[in-house]
Amino acid sequence: ADSEAYAKPTISAYLGTGADVTVSENVVLQSRSILDADSDAKGISIAVNPWMILSSVAIGVSISKAEVTPTVETYIGEHSSVVAGQNITLHSLHECHEAPDSGAAAYASASGGAALVGRGTVVDAVAKPQISTSVKNSATIQAAGNISVNSESRTDASAEGTGKSGGFVGVGVVESNADVVPRNSASIGEGVRMTAGQSFTLLADSSHTVDVRAIGGSGGVVDISQAETFISVDDQTTTEIADG
Repeated sequence: ADSEAYAKPTISAYLGTGADVTVSENVVLQSRSILDADSDAKGISIAVNPWMILSSVAIGVSISKAEVTPTVETYIGEHSSVVAGQNITLHSLHECHEAPDSGAAAYASASGGAALVGRGTVVDAVAKPQISTSVKNSATIQAAGNISVNSESRTDASAEGTGKSGGFVGVGVVESNADVVPRNSASIGEGVRMTAGQSFTLLADSSHTVDVRAIGGSGGVVDISQAETFISVDDQTTTEIADG
């Protein structure tokens, strides 16, 4: 059995190069993703030998992969001018924690029954969001109130593999993997002119929830089973204000 699920949209909110915006109240640019990729593979293999000898063989393999890789970006373009009588807010958000049943979730189970059973389960859950919020080079932004440039990533990845074989010789190997690789940035470009009547906030914030389980089982007379879990987290979350 083989199952795959992918969610990889590009979500953008922006003012393009050279935009000129003046409002009496607030300017709000926000891009947000709430994504769910679920993959579930179930394998069953049964071999019957009419002569009932040990040459009966059943091999069942289940492979499941779920991947969430959105690109979420919010920005004010180069050489733009934005003036607000109250506040200016730029916000990018990839949200899984608060949204039920969201994130990358992969499940797989495999079973077999014969005189000889070789069974494998491989499960991969991958979360690689690319989140950014920025004011590009040479832009001018002015607010009588607050200016906030925020980028947030809330990533979930779960992988669960189970295996069961019931032959005379049972071999069960289960491997569950989770890879969490967020790229999250909030930045102010070169030559930006910024004036806030109250406060200025530049924030990039990332958090992760990872759940990986592997359950290896075999019910053969001669029983060999193995379960392995692997977790990889490579978080690059940055804020930057370039030279003026």
